This record gives sequence, structure tokens and C-alpha cells, in this order.
Amino acid sequence: MKRELREVRDRDIQGMAVYSSDGQFVGAVNCQVSEPVVYTHRYLVVQQDSERLAIPADAIADISPSGVVLSLPARLLASLPPYDEKMGRAFELRVHFALNITPYWEIDVNE
Repeated sequence: MKRELREVRDRDIQGMAVYSSDGQFVGAVNCQVSEPVVYTHRYLVVQQDSERLAIPADAIADISPSGVVLSLPARLLASLPPYDEKMGRAFELRVHFALNITPYWEIDVNE
């Protein structure tokens, strides 16, 4: 099965505030990156000042009317590389390595 990731803009969460697990404001939702073949959101792209960050969907702890809360502290997010729209596997590995979390393709049994 060929893997394809694409940006999706969902008006329900676009622009929502994003907070780290330690309560710090880290930015606002820009878009989501989804894998349409398996109907799964893989990343939340967060606008942080002048750059965007891709945060794995597994790191989302909660979404409520007051915003998105991550399961990661703000200090860990500082190690993320800037978002790369090409979303190649090398970029994804850099994101997961920076956050010290297991990549989704190593967890998914469907892959």
C-alpha cells in the first residue's frame, strides 16, 4: 500500500490555541496532515510565531472548546525541526526522534 500524506484544513480546529502538557501556549492549529487511505490524521501542524511545527497526532492529549492540549512539555517541542511540506520519511523520523516517541508506522499493525 502506497503511503500518501496530505494537508487537511478543518474549520472546527483551525486557529485553535495549542498548549503543552505544562500549560504553556505553543501556537495555533494551522492544519492537519492526514493519510487518507487509512482515514487517519498523522500530524497537527502548529503555527508558532514565524514557523510551523508538525506534531504527531499521538501527542495530542485532549481537544476541547478551549484548545488543544499536548502530552508533551514545551521544552521538548523546542527541539522540533521546522515543518517540511514534503513530509518525507526522513523528516518524519527527525520529528519522532526529537520528541523521543515511537513512529506511528512502527505501531500500526496495518502497515
